[in-house]
Amino acid sequence: MQLTSDIDHAEQLTKTELASWFSFASTSGVGTAFEEDGYTILNCRTRSPIFNRAFFAQSSDVTPERLEQVHAYFSTERLSYSLFFPGCDSIDVEAICDRFTMTREIQPAIVAPAQLHSRSVAGVEIRRVGTDSEIDDYVRVACEAFGTEYDDVRPLANVDLFVSRCIQGFTAYDRDEPVGTVSIACIENMAFIADLTTRSDRRAHGIAQSLLSRALESAVRAGCDYVGGHASPDVEKWYAWLGGRTVQKWELLSRSASKKL
Repeated sequence: MQLTSDIDHAEQLTKTELASWFSFASTSGVGTAFEEDGYTILNCRTRSPIFNRAFFAQSSDVTPERLEQVHAYFSTERLSYSLFFPGCDSIDVEAICDRFTMTREIQPAIVAPAQLHSRSVAGVEIRRVGTDSEIDDYVRVACEAFGTEYDDVRPLANVDLFVSRCIQGFTAYDRDEPVGTVSIACIENMAFIADLTTRSDRRAHGIAQSLLSRALESAVRAGCDYVGGHASPDVEKWYAWLGGRTVQKWELLSRSASKKL
């Protein structure tokens, strides 16, 4: 599989994730999304910066003026927020973090699934989310892992969202106890993986790798050639073990409303 331009695919995958969030906003009936010059904003008015986000599909759109506009918008409502854009050597990420007192939490990466190598864990069952009780399990595990409030996130999730044509959620169960989550949004030939996590007391058992394997399999079955997903150094190794190949990194920067400039 040859890439004509890594940057082009980075921008396409950013737009794929953006489209999944637009779907999330319209389906949940809570979030709002709109476009400005050079960036797009999703605002769910929660305490979590993950659900209040500014997307830049091209790294060239990340300018000081636009960053100031985004900050002014969310600060007016006293909301925590995050920035999401393709990584680029010309962008001084540390300077952005210093200017807006932001945290560089994760670096999503784009991978191209090649020959997938399935992973599974004995005694652990991975189920696709499809009922209200399964959504409860999914949200509780994800909130614990990412430090978000259940009462903030649960109203944003509903059955229609998780059984939609392009968004799928999966929960790992060990003896019917939820221990991990992952979701995937597939749009045309692109996919985006989110919420990949394992409960803190069940880590280092291969559960997250098994969840990632299931998500990648779903992407391939849906006809996706490229997948974007959160990638700590460990997760990037998992992508490689499962047959993926990193071709471009993104930046996800978060800011708490409680911080002062």
